[in-house]
Amino acid sequence: MWSAGEKIWDAEDGSGSGEFVISAHRVALRVSVALYVDGHLQVDRSTHLWENGLTILMRRPLAIGTRIEVEFFLPGGFDVHCEAVVRRHDEAPLRAGPSRPVAVDLELLEVDAWARTAIQDHVAARLP
Repeated sequence: MWSAGEKIWDAEDGSGSGEFVISAHRVALRVSVALYVDGHLQVDRSTHLWENGLTILMRRPLAIGTRIEVEFFLPGGFDVHCEAVVRRHDEAPLRAGPSRPVAVDLELLEVDAWARTAIQDHVAARLP
């Protein structure tokens, strides 16, 4: 996997924030995540959340740079619905078997202010 604080993206092409860093303030978040890819629904599971990103496990990882819509619920019922872009995926599956999920990092884009605050509060409340 990759490490906290590791800069994994530096875009000058307008495809995101311009820089995407794996935060040291990642917290575990295991919820279902609805992904809307070209109008098709795909549901996967998250593993971690930080202020501007989400790690999910995907059986069929999307190409890096793919823009999608995501929707997930934070504990407490906060619905987060925003655009995201695939920034990185792990080369190796996380476990052996016929259905081997791959860890994929998404950069969350265009998050509403109230949802951004809910994410920040969720992360801050779970830090050591």
